[in-house]
Order: sequence, then C-alpha cells, then structure tokens
Amino acid sequence: MAVSVLISNNYINAVQGSGTKGSVNVKSCVKAPIQEGLLINGMIMNEDILSDAIKNVWADNPELSKSVRLIVDSTSVLSKRFRVPVANDKKLLEIIKDEYSEVENYDKLLYDYRILNQKVKDGGMDILSCAVERDFIEGYINLFETAGIKLESINTALSSVIDAASLYKELSRSTYVVANLDGNNLSNTLFVNGDYNYSSRSRLLEEVGSEDSSDELYRIFSSLIQFNKSQKTGFDITDVYFTGDIPENISEVSQQMSSALGVSFKELEKPGSCTITDGKMFSRLFTVIGNLS
Repeated sequence: MAVSVLISNNYINAVQGSGTKGSVNVKSCVKAPIQEGLLINGMIMNEDILSDAIKNVWADNPELSKSVRLIVDSTSVLSKRFRVPVANDKKLLEIIKDEYSEVENYDKLLYDYRILNQKVKDGGMDILSCAVERDFIEGYINLFETAGIKLESINTALSSVIDAASLYKELSRSTYVVANLDGNNLSNTLFVNGDYNYSSRSRLLEEVGSEDSSDELYRIFSSLIQFNKSQKTGFDITDVYFTGDIPENISEVSQQMSSALGVSFKELEKPGSCTITDGKMFSRLFTVIGNLS
C-alpha cells in the first residue's frame, strides 16, 4: 500500500491504495481544503501554516502515514518530450542536461525522465524529461519533514496524469485532452493516438461555470484543437475530459463547449480498471491516483 499526495491551490489531495501497470485499487480518499494563498503555482508561500495543515490531515487520517509519494505541480518544473538514442541512465541524463543548457543555472538543476515509447522506427526512444531547481524540491522535503512525514518519492503532475490515463484501455488509440482544473489554473494534457504529445497551462480569469467563462474556455480549447491540427498527425481531437476541482454545473459547461467546438466534452468517468468506493472521487483525484500505479 502506498499514499499519493498532491497539494493544489485549494486542497490537500491524498489517496491510499495500490497499483500495477493498468490497474489501481484505492482504499481511502482525502480532499481537505486549505487556506487560500498557502501555495501559489506550486510555490510554498507560508511553510508554517501549510505544515500545520498537513499535520492536521495526517492526524485525522492515520492510514496516510507510510510510503508517501508526493506529486509537485508548477510551471517551475520544466518538461520536454523528445527522441533520444537507446542508452544507459548516465548517458541519458547527460543528453537531457544538454537539452536544458539555455536555462539559467542549468548545471544546478535536478533532472529526471521517463520513457514514453521504448522503441521507435529510427531505433531510438521517446522520453519525457523534467528539470527543476534543487531549492524547489528541497522546500517540499523540508515542508513534510516539519510535519513529521518522510517522503518516499517525488513525481511530477504531468507524469502522474500520463500514468492515470494508462488505466483506460479504451483510450489507447484515441486522441483526446485531459483538462484538469485547479482553482484558477487549467492544465491541458494532449494524447494523440493514445500517446502523450503535449501539455499546456492557462490561468483563468473567470470561474469555470460562470456566465463569463464560456468565451475564455472556447479560446483555450479552440487554440489547442488548432495546434493539434497543425501537427498534421492525421488524428483529430475527439474528446475533452474534465478532472480536478470540477464545478457542479460541469454538464452545462460541457454541453456548451461540445456545441461550440464539435468535440465531446465531459467529466472523466472511472475506468473499470480502478476500484474505488466513491466513483465520483476518481475524476476529482485523477492526477493523484495516477501516482499509485
């Protein structure tokens, strides 16, 4: 059993469970509200108050005490998808470091990667790399240590989304977008023919579901649809799935966007490969659940 945790703008999100490739079993879910402004774009603004909030959640949910896997979500985490030759870990990290050579103080960043496609036609492989300042990661380690919690691992939100999407066998050849809502942030992850392709983040000026939000959402998703067409992959986006802090009137929002853009919009439903007591919590905790697999 493991515990996956993501602190978003408004919540401490946590799940306890176990997972293998292609399936996950969620034993317990926590979505505890926190004071606004403690975390902005993944940056810790008040360590003392946020640490106390974490302590309170763990005190109320003692099952969260072991094998804690943290997810970080911020524009401070730089990600790139690119093709590399098949090589050992040391060589790949050297290649990745060179990819970020234009970033200020790139030699002081922490680097990691995951393999997306093991072998491609030219004999190489596609990877998703990430780079982040050491101080950013150490800030989270210190935050949880202050709360008396030892972290087993740290993952990125994007990588967790990719893992969560792999739970859907029926989407393995689909072209779609996972649209995750986090307060006034909207993160879109594009999958083309079942494979991760591109991600973007938008800061929303209007609350999703309000009267003034339709035009803003239309511009964002229209731009993403056009971007996909410009890549000339031969695959058009057919679906957009909402996850995260979903408003109660998401069905109305989905209908408006579906009619305006000719693409199906809907809240993401729980896959058959996931066991969870409250199925509605799956879409709310989609990113967090992905980190169990």
